[in-house]
Amino acid sequence: MSAGDRQTLVNLMLTYLTDDIVDDHMAIIHSGVEIFTGHRAYIGAMESWLSANGGAAFVPLPFWNSTNPIPTEFNVVKAADDGTPRAALVNLNPNIDKPAQFEWPAVCSYDDPAALGNAVSGWHGGVHCTIGGTMCIIEVASAAPIFWCWHAFVDHIYWDWQRCTVVCPDTVGHTLPFARRQLRLAGLVLGTVTRLPRFVVPERIPIPFPIPEPDPGPFMRTMAMPMAVEHCHDEAHGAEPTVPRAQRGAGFANSVRQWKQHMTAIPSLARGPRVIDQSVAAGVSVKHGSAVDLTVLGP
Repeated sequence: MSAGDRQTLVNLMLTYLTDDIVDDHMAIIHSGVEIFTGHRAYIGAMESWLSANGGAAFVPLPFWNSTNPIPTEFNVVKAADDGTPRAALVNLNPNIDKPAQFEWPAVCSYDDPAALGNAVSGWHGGVHCTIGGTMCIIEVASAAPIFWCWHAFVDHIYWDWQRCTVVCPDTVGHTLPFARRQLRLAGLVLGTVTRLPRFVVPERIPIPFPIPEPDPGPFMRTMAMPMAVEHCHDEAHGAEPTVPRAQRGAGFANSVRQWKQHMTAIPSLARGPRVIDQSVAAGVSVKHGSAVDLTVLGP
């Protein structure tokens, strides 16, 4: 970012920073996961204002790394609404590195964001008070524009931690190769596979489409129930179905064609062993690289 862009951003921030905005900082809990979520929402409100007031180019808010000196343009503190000055920044070169445990992927060693937030809190506060002045006074720290860019940097640690977790996909009903691929795409690995005996009705598949209208007769009405698919498989393989064609009628022939289309389009309906249970429920967040055990019906 050029010096001119930095000055433009600072000017916008100073316009935004009223006493009410500064006071809102005290509502944030500075421990646990709230140190991240609270400041993220706080920064988000500024970003919304910037977007609506000619500062869209600065959204998301640029971050400042405490290893580097504070840019000259950010060596400023917004006075109170009544004009009362606030304490100037003291040290513009804190030179404090981000601890290695907060870098990616080491940050993934934290099991939950609350533990990470508690660990970050002390280091984050140390940077505040190494800078000194208003930045070391929690009640008014956010009156310094550098506060916001500093917390954008802290928020990045939380973002990195969030990338450590992924949402487990739903593999139930799919074939094992398809389930393995879904897990891999989600950033997970296949764990133990438990196979149930084949005799547990592996070839009975509910027909995945409604009964055709009008009602073609008593035979088609049975298709609403789970049905042995040998007939459909046999026809697909070129053999004569065991049900006489005269008993099937046009409705059945149409249903067979639809069934073949579903079998072709939906991998989970392919004939063969299918997943019936998984050790991690679908939609649950787990650490990247975790193993998911599957129970499969069939050999």
